[in-house]
Amino acid sequence: MNNKNFFVFKIASFVLYSRTITFVKNKTMAEGTKNKGLMWIIFFLSTFAFAFAWFVHWEWLTLILPFLCTSFVKAMDIM
Repeated sequence: MNNKNFFVFKIASFVLYSRTITFVKNKTMAEGTKNKGLMWIIFFLSTFAFAFAWFVHWEWLTLILPFLCTSFVKAMDIM
């Protein structure tokens, strides 16, 4: 392979590689839709439910905690 063909081959392989990386980045970005607004609504509703259950001394108070904590973490985009 002479010098000119080698240079063309290198440019073509770089362009193909960069397009592949761009496609993979865009694909992963498009797949992850986040419903932060919905998570904030669930967080505030579960906070209200937790406060109400605490006020009335409900025996099953701890059943609200997974909803409260998980919705807070997802709303803050930590998980």
